Amino acid sequence: MGGVAGLFAQFRRQVSTKRQNNAAFRSIIATTDNGPDDTVALPKRHAPSTLMNYPNKKNAGVSPDRIVLKDVGCHYGWRRGAKGKDLFWALRDLNLEIPDGTSLGVVGNNGAGKSTLLSLLAGIISPDCGHIELGGRTATLLSLNAGLDPNLTGRSNAILSGLLLGVSRKKIHRELDNIQAFSGLGEFFDQPARTYSTGMRARLGFAVTVYLEPDILLIDEVIGVGDMAFREKSAGVIKARMASSQTVILVSHSLPYVRLYCDTALWLDNGKMKAFGDCDEVLDAYVTSQDTPEQTCEA
Repeated sequence: MGGVAGLFAQFRRQVSTKRQNNAAFRSIIATTDNGPDDTVALPKRHAPSTLMNYPNKKNAGVSPDRIVLKDVGCHYGWRRGAKGKDLFWALRDLNLEIPDGTSLGVVGNNGAGKSTLLSLLAGIISPDCGHIELGGRTATLLSLNAGLDPNLTGRSNAILSGLLLGVSRKKIHRELDNIQAFSGLGEFFDQPARTYSTGMRARLGFAVTVYLEPDILLIDEVIGVGDMAFREKSAGVIKARMASSQTVILVSHSLPYVRLYCDTALWLDNGKMKAFGDCDEVLDAYVTSQDTPEQTCEA
C-alpha cells in the first residue's frame, strides 16, 4: 500500500504543478492595464528573443544591421556506457555575418545542426561557447508544433505567443481575426490545441508568425504543410517576405524551394560550416556531394 500511496501523492503533486502553470498562463493572457501601449512585462524566463543577444564584451561595436555569430558552439551530453558522458557537438566554430534583408537558406544532411542553429537564433537555447548578436531585434522560430500549449485554445496560444515576442496586447487583439481567418481553423480557433491535427497546429503557428511580424523570421521545414489551398497561400506569404527587406532564414531539405526563395545559402555538415555565399553556388556544391540528383519544382 505504501508504494501505491507514494505514487498517488506524486500524481497529486504533478496535477497541482500543472494547474499552477496553467493558472500562470491564464494570468498572463488576462492581464490588462499594463501601461500606455498595454505591453505585458514578462518574467525573465519568458523574455522575448530581443533580449537573447548573449552579452559578451566582444559584442561592443557590433553593427546592429546584421546578425553576427562568433565562434559559436553548442553541444549535448550523452551517456556512453555506465562510466561516463561524452559531448556531442551539434554546432562548432561557427562564424557568420548575415546582413539585414538577407534571405538565407540552410541546407545539410540530417543531424548537421540546422535546427540547432535556428533554436540558438530564436533564443530557445544558449550557445556553450562563442556569442550571438541580433542587434536588439526579435527572432521568431516558425516550426511544426513549436510553442503551442495543448491545454490552451488557439486564440489563447496566439495571444501568449505575441506576449512572449514582446508584441503589445493592442496589436495582438487587432490581428486576432486575421490570424483566425488565415489559419482556416474556424470554430476550432476557440478549442484546445490538443484537439488539433498536426496540420492545424502548423497552420496556427504560421498565421501567428505572419501577422505578428517579427524582425527576423526563422522557418524550419514548414513549407508544404496543409492542404493545397493553404500551401499556395503560405508559399505566397513566404515569397513576399523573402522579397521584402525582412531577414528570413529558411531550413529545408527541398533544394528547389531554397533556390526559389533564397539569395544566400549556408551548408552545414556535422555541425560545421561547409560553405556560405551565393545560393546557387552553395547548392551546386552540396548537390555534387550527394548521391541523389536534385528534384525540381514549379514556382
